[in-house]
Amino acid sequence: MRRPNFGAEQSVPTSIGPLDPFDPRDLLPAPGLISAFKFDELGQSELWQADKALDLSPGEGWVWAHFNLSDARAHQWFTERPELTRQSQEVLTTHDEHAYLRDDGSCLTGMVADLVRNVQGSTEEIGYLHFALSDRLLITARRHPLQGADATRSAVENGMRMATPGELFSAIIANSADGFDELVDRLTINLDRIEDRVLMEKLMDERQRLSRARHTAVRLQRPLASLRRTLRRVRSPAQVASITNFDPGSIMQELEMLEGDLATFQDRARLLQDEINLKVASQTNRQLFVLSVLTALFVPATLITGLFGMNVGGMPFTESPDGFWWGLLVSLLSSLFVCLLLVKAGAIRRQSGS
Repeated sequence: MRRPNFGAEQSVPTSIGPLDPFDPRDLLPAPGLISAFKFDELGQSELWQADKALDLSPGEGWVWAHFNLSDARAHQWFTERPELTRQSQEVLTTHDEHAYLRDDGSCLTGMVADLVRNVQGSTEEIGYLHFALSDRLLITARRHPLQGADATRSAVENGMRMATPGELFSAIIANSADGFDELVDRLTINLDRIEDRVLMEKLMDERQRLSRARHTAVRLQRPLASLRRTLRRVRSPAQVASITNFDPGSIMQELEMLEGDLATFQDRARLLQDEINLKVASQTNRQLFVLSVLTALFVPATLITGLFGMNVGGMPFTESPDGFWWGLLVSLLSSLFVCLLLVKAGAIRRQSGS
């Protein structure tokens, strides 16, 4: 019977080949996908199944897919989709962000400004929603959570019906406009409070608060004005509506209302800024006047005490036991004399009455 040779070297694997780490994102229907919905002809939505690859051409109905551009793999996925036009791929993969719209005859693409959201709600930060819109497909993508897309997604999850991709995109813009309206309302309320404190002569940090509010309004006004100008350059609003079921005119009305509210806010803020500057200047003048009066009152006393401090002979009251009190009396009388001269000249009366 042959015995095993335990002393001989045996071929034993000393290392295990590298294993690919598990990434939960690999289980998504598409890289970077946040949510996807398939809509039927009646506008009823169905959440895309997590174990089913995302199909941008489902046959019947149409699709809305919402992506997170922070996932770098989503960029490669977009470029590999033959269903997307080159213009759509460019807008969904670009790193530049500014408001614009483009129409190639079959698809409307671009970016729209929106408010960034956090766990507390919408913030004052501006983000951009990338989108590609056709008659049977809407793809939206963002780098940060945005007010309009998140609000619309929640509404769709709760059963809101959307007949066409254009109608859904209009809902996103409307929700985005609602977020801007709420921010403008908050800015207006803040402006009212600043105005009340200014009228009550209770100036503290109102200048800084007003400057921050004006800066926020300017940051809102720029992308809105850019988008409105872009909508005016759309080749043919009627043709765009017939292809994508999206009417740019509805967005134009929303933007014009928002710009009007922001323009009114800016006008009020400028007037309030001028009033604050006048009040601050008036307060500074009063303080300078008080300082000037005090200086004028103490100059004679300072001069007299300086003269009495000269270490020379012949100074009055040097031999008197009450010399200090006589010197103090002379100083007070000199200051009183100067005060009477100022009153007679009307300087104090005019300043106190102004």
